[in-house]
Amino acid sequence: NCNSAVGLSYQRFDAEGNRIDSNRQVPGCGRIRQYYQLAMNDSGYALFAWMIQNQYPEPDELRFQIVDPNDQPLINDPHADQAGLNSITRVQGSKLLENHDFVLAGSKKTSESTYGAFVHFFSSDGQQKDEPLQINADSLTYNKYGSTHLIKISSDSTYWAIFHARSLADDEKYAYIQHISKNGTLIGGNVRIPLYDTMDADDQGRAALIWTEDGNVICQRYQLGQGSLGDPFIIHDDQASVHLFPQVTVRNDKIYTTWTDSRIEGRGIHAYASVFDWANPTDVEVIKIPHQLMLNPAYPNPFNPETCISFTLPRPGQVKVEIFDIRGRLVEILTDRFMQAGPHKIHWEASDRPSGVYICRMECDGHIRTNKLILQK
Repeated sequence: NCNSAVGLSYQRFDAEGNRIDSNRQVPGCGRIRQYYQLAMNDSGYALFAWMIQNQYPEPDELRFQIVDPNDQPLINDPHADQAGLNSITRVQGSKLLENHDFVLAGSKKTSESTYGAFVHFFSSDGQQKDEPLQINADSLTYNKYGSTHLIKISSDSTYWAIFHARSLADDEKYAYIQHISKNGTLIGGNVRIPLYDTMDADDQGRAALIWTEDGNVICQRYQLGQGSLGDPFIIHDDQASVHLFPQVTVRNDKIYTTWTDSRIEGRGIHAYASVFDWANPTDVEVIKIPHQLMLNPAYPNPFNPETCISFTLPRPGQVKVEIFDIRGRLVEILTDRFMQAGPHKIHWEASDRPSGVYICRMECDGHIRTNKLILQK
């Protein structure tokens, strides 16, 4: 989460989508712009990179931080005051290696009116390791508002860059894939791909690109060096909604996507996620990420003799679910225990209760929700 006055905050989740602890603040943030990056390695370390907005004509500043699995910072001074970094205009791609070295990609001003796509290499203490790598292409031009994503293929120490640029032939904006060596030379030619909002790839060169189009969130699988895999497919189809900020991660033979929607149910912004297999992305379950405690209507209702009570927790907490009769007398305590964030279901079996109206009362962290139940025998 980005806040121009406060900085960057983040939330960790387990493999099932349950929140782990509370939100954390990235150390060293300031007047942050909208350009920021997050990357993680398999050991649970997280890399954050962002731009600090200064008063014109002072240039914006690149900053970065690494936190360990216990959310302790590794870099003492996140201010990237090093030669060659003061002309960076956007940071758009990031990769955190297992030894905590990292790579950043983005746009950089090369003259008064031109911009280039660059890659910078850093050690785990935030110091530059090698000379920056400039991605060159004779038939393309870059501008300040382009985007560059980077994936490192560790098997042969070469890099793949996926970026937006303008063609000098027709001045139209396109997306391209480039294969580049460690010393910055182009391997093969540019490969044009669909325009995308964001992308990710694993160390096997399997990339997923997602974008929004006509109210849909769309994904295209891509094998770097070989081409696209199958046709683009719809992750979420809702013509009446406004999908924003799609994100994608490719890891452990799965594709994880998230996005927000500002019009569903007409109440603010909601976050959604989907997880599906890389090899067979046909059966996709869309999951709503809750931002508040939700007690759903019981089903069936009216019922005889059993009904299902479902609810969703925005964060872990102590949950108590009770049944009261219409006079307010406690009938039964269904559960009173600590639960993880996410969806839950419990059943009430009422074969020994008389017909009538009952109240289901749920309490979690001081928040209370109630529903009416009707037992008909």
